Amino acid sequence: MSGMALSQETLDCVVVIMRELDMLSLDLATIPNKELRVRLYDQLDQIPAIAQEFLRLLLFKATGNSLLIKSQSVIRHIRLLREYKKLDWTADVFQQFVNQNGIEPLAAEFLRYKKLWLAFKGDATVSRIINKARKYSERCKYVKNIGLLERITWDDSVKQMRLLRNFQRFPSIKEWFWPIVCYIVRITRSRPYISTIL
Repeated sequence: MSGMALSQETLDCVVVIMRELDMLSLDLATIPNKELRVRLYDQLDQIPAIAQEFLRLLLFKATGNSLLIKSQSVIRHIRLLREYKKLDWTADVFQQFVNQNGIEPLAAEFLRYKKLWLAFKGDATVSRIINKARKYSERCKYVKNIGLLERITWDDSVKQMRLLRNFQRFPSIKEWFWPIVCYIVRITRSRPYISTIL
């Protein structure tokens, strides 16, 4: 199965088919589709070793959606569930994750998804674990490498020759995409307010 995006209904069908064919015993880390993997973790009552997947699992159990989206509506929804005591299961799940993997994986992802982690804070056990992750987050933080194409509008260290070298590996892209890239770089650097719009 590929890592391509699948609809929620398709993912549910795949889980049912895998259950019927007794395929649930395979190694979940080998499944490239993150949403499917989270649904299988939920079906098998397993806890992932990666903090980002753990957060996906929490969101799936709380909202029914396996997408990892940092939006105000998702955060509000989680807080409402917490207020109405619908998240009592989180203490056991958080404790199980920390027992298996330690606090460092949570701390490494804490700053990246801070608002989502804090939305789950409420129970004494969960609060203690999240506070500890926040405390260690500066030491263990995950630094994401930003790709060249994502930086061209705001990073002055990206030179046009470096971009051209990268595009030479893909001749068909270079023909139609290179003039657009040059134009965007020239415009955004001459008018800095445009890079905030893009």
